[in-house]
Amino acid sequence: CAEGHLSALEKQGVVIDRFGDESLAVVLERLAGRGVLSLLVEGGPTLQQAFIDQRLVDRLQWVASPKSLGSGVPAASRDGLDVEEPRITTLGDDVLMETDVYGSD
Repeated sequence: CAEGHLSALEKQGVVIDRFGDESLAVVLERLAGRGVLSLLVEGGPTLQQAFIDQRLVDRLQWVASPKSLGSGVPAASRDGLDVEEPRITTLGDDVLMETDVYGSD
């Protein structure tokens, strides 16, 4: 059961915050109130797009790999974001690309 799983996590020291508001801004405000100043969003494209659409993104990072994992999932759209040219870092056979986003609140 989900509650049993959550209880087991809490016993391990995981803080689980339950609230009814699904606003990302509210979630970020609550995290900031706990001293969390940086957050890596590694969800699927729907969550990523929600952060982008609400202009809650300061930096984008993505990795290109020569290995194919199949068709995968579509990436979130970066349309309308004011970004700089990506910085490129080689990680073995993979390439990390990252860019800062301007105009975020």
